Amino acid sequence: PGRGAEDVPVVSLIIPAYDEEEVIAAKVENALGLDWPRERLQIIVADDGSTDTTPERAREAGADLVLELPPGGKVVALNEAVADADGELLAFSDANSEWAPDALAALLAPFADERVGYVCGQVRFLDPDGDNLEGAYWRYEMGIRTMESELAGITAGNGAIYAVRRSAYEDLPPSGSHDLSFPFRLAKRGLRSLYA
Repeated sequence: PGRGAEDVPVVSLIIPAYDEEEVIAAKVENALGLDWPRERLQIIVADDGSTDTTPERAREAGADLVLELPPGGKVVALNEAVADADGELLAFSDANSEWAPDALAALLAPFADERVGYVCGQVRFLDPDGDNLEGAYWRYEMGIRTMESELAGITAGNGAIYAVRRSAYEDLPPSGSHDLSFPFRLAKRGLRSLYA
């Protein structure tokens, strides 16, 4: 708010996908509807060797870049997508998740502080009728992340909604996990990982 589009960072939103033909078009359309200047948002679908029409549907829906990769696993697909990304900030979303229109802006706001390297957002689990399925454990987990953020930083994120500063991104081995590795690795580099 109050800034021109040229002052808004370029963001690459990376969506890993494997056999997601049923949801990928809706995910790309959801990404196109985010409250972020379109010319500052690159939507990348990193297809991990799908055997269905995921790549075609992602292109038809308007993804800026669709990588058709050989099967290698989610982390390998993410590493490949980051290598082709233009953004100074990298956002990541599961193909079957839907973001609120203001989610990207809220997720990226903490990056105004140069000490922040990673931010995860809030996940809500809903059934097809829109009823909340989170339960006590997930409410407890979100409460812990809120307190961790206020102290020093979170110890784990989640794969449905998170972002990393491009300069902080590290390629991980195929067995790695951004959710668990990034907060730990970035803390060792003096960067904070937060929950927004």
